[in-house]
Amino acid sequence: MGDEVVDNDSHLSDNRTMYICICNQVTERDIQHAAAEGCSSLRQLKAQTGLGTQCGTCCQDGKEVLKCCMAENKAMNEAEPAL
Repeated sequence: MGDEVVDNDSHLSDNRTMYICICNQVTERDIQHAAAEGCSSLRQLKAQTGLGTQCGTCCQDGKEVLKCCMAENKAMNEAEPAL
């Protein structure tokens, strides 16, 4: 029990099925796809996914997930060798 590993970065895993926006069924995976397609702001995220267009409670969490996804995409792009 004492040897358990706690994954504080679980939001960065490939399993992005956590719902961020319940009203419009927007998941972390949806936000990841939006970021990969060039979405870089909350306004764009709302337009592309519908996140936050009902009650708006999810906007801050959605913005944080988008920020993490953008950072991941940037890191992956920088790690790829130039052709």
